[in-house]
Amino acid sequence: SVNEPAPQMHGSIEVSAQIADTDKGLLFDGSAALMLDLDLNQGIIGIENLQLQAQGTRGATPLSLTLTANLAKLQAQNAYVSSGEARLITNDGNDQFALSMADLQLDTTQWQAPDFHVYFAQGSGQQRLELDLRSPVTAQWGAKTWQAAHIQGSLLLPGTGNASPLSGQASIDWVNEKADFELFARLHDAPMSFKGKTEGFAHPQIKGQLTFGRLDLLELQKLSILQHVHLGHTFNDHEASSANTQEDVASASEGAVSDTGIGEAQTQTETTSESAPEEKTEEITHEASIVDSQTNDVQSQEAAKPQVAEPVASPVVWIDTNEGRFVKTQSVDEATTQTVDDQTPPLESDTVTKPFDFSVLNGFDFQGDIIIGELVYGNARLLQVKGPISVKSGTLQMPKLTGLAYESHFNAFASVNAQGHWNTQFKATNANLDGLLKDLGATASMGGKLNTQINLYGDDFSLDTLNGQIGFAVQQSSLYGLNINDALRAIEKGQIPVQTPQSKSSVAKIQGIATLHAAKVNIENLAVAFDEFALKGNVQIDLKNQNLTGNIKGNTNRGLAVQAALTGVWYQPQLSLDANAIMRANGITPKPVVIDKPKEKKPSGWDRFKNFIKDRL
Repeated sequence: SVNEPAPQMHGSIEVSAQIADTDKGLLFDGSAALMLDLDLNQGIIGIENLQLQAQGTRGATPLSLTLTANLAKLQAQNAYVSSGEARLITNDGNDQFALSMADLQLDTTQWQAPDFHVYFAQGSGQQRLELDLRSPVTAQWGAKTWQAAHIQGSLLLPGTGNASPLSGQASIDWVNEKADFELFARLHDAPMSFKGKTEGFAHPQIKGQLTFGRLDLLELQKLSILQHVHLGHTFNDHEASSANTQEDVASASEGAVSDTGIGEAQTQTETTSESAPEEKTEEITHEASIVDSQTNDVQSQEAAKPQVAEPVASPVVWIDTNEGRFVKTQSVDEATTQTVDDQTPPLESDTVTKPFDFSVLNGFDFQGDIIIGELVYGNARLLQVKGPISVKSGTLQMPKLTGLAYESHFNAFASVNAQGHWNTQFKATNANLDGLLKDLGATASMGGKLNTQINLYGDDFSLDTLNGQIGFAVQQSSLYGLNINDALRAIEKGQIPVQTPQSKSSVAKIQGIATLHAAKVNIENLAVAFDEFALKGNVQIDLKNQNLTGNIKGNTNRGLAVQAALTGVWYQPQLSLDANAIMRANGITPKPVVIDKPKEKKPSGWDRFKNFIKDRL
């Protein structure tokens, strides 16, 4: 309806309409009201107080659309909008998308908005995600380029409670599909930044540098929600969303580098070939374990076990070249790989929620560097971590990481693919064992220097899927529970030694190889060298309750057969002896326990005087 129409007019216009799309299940009922200033002589159209309201549904999802504009002037060569906003709301108000601009100016060459504002929200409660960005924006019509020179805003991730600030700048070339970005934010209560370039929008090829002040691996789950953030998923009905989720899972399965999920020999081979220059055979130094004899024992025992579905972690090869030192993993045994490859994993239902979701790696390629000031996993931490990083064919690789691990330098390799299968190798020398154990929860000081080489792989960073081996050697440390030298001397005399949690034994060296599988750790041939003798044995650790149990045995330099028990939490074990069992095994007769009777107290002189008077009276 138009009131008082004329070539020159100032009047109100009201519009009502219904829009339906049966193919998409879309139905809208809308109404609008505005004041129209029309001057056809000067070619000016003015719109004031535009208010558009539309309610509808898409499938079973309710939708609400709002469009407002205070003042707009339209001419043949230019236009001006003082302020305007479009807002789409669905899912009972929990999901929103809003776009607003102020002082928008358009002409035949460009448009400018000193205040361009985008708001996106999804979910509710602890699952709430909010992105709020605003910046001056300049766009060229012919070149189709956008320039956001001063981005300011915030990002609220699920489970965080507080929004993190965002800032930076961006330049986008829509014709050549190129963009330059420089973004600054905060993650895990520390600054982070990204500076780089991208080519292509359907499958971006990104180059740049990623910097984290602090990165907590256990909190990366909060970032998994970002891969599901797109308008198609947000505003589809439940059935369409479920179908899309299944298609995404199928696509991720087809695009993954490997479906074995246990180390991916192919991935590791590609990593080596891309990161390593050609080297001579004599330059390769094999350091797969701390002690060669222990390595052979563990490998032979693992090979003898029947029906092993997963291969033992491959040994690590450290290669020295002119460009530095890096790692590669030898390929998994061909027969074992074939057995695992035949086990085709089923597609996961959309009702299954993984702790971590890495299928976003299928959506882009990346080449650049990563710098992490503090890398945290639980209470353990690495410092000044840096190295090259790449994402290709759905696999993220960091082939040559370096940094500080408890006052020592370390070298590492890490890889994770779109299905969440990951593997890593790590080597450190002369690390401060006492600092590491205290971060893990130890209350007593054990001292010591740690040399370790780690080769682990798993799925989604869960303990149940953790596999691999850890070789370790500890120098000049301590074990609490008793002083073993004093205790054995007492046992040789037939006496029961005193054992207290505060007593400790000096240890010259502890070494072994730990095999991890299904949240269990088995350390075979654990060697503990005390000052005067050494004991060997086996130890088991339950990673879920962190308890350690095991025994070590051997003979002292005086020929005494000894068996000792190790118990308690693995990061602070307690050493104990069964004195009676050791005496029986060595034919030592225990000495009878002498109970000292309290001596009869003699009366004092004053008591004797009182007794004398008492007796006389």
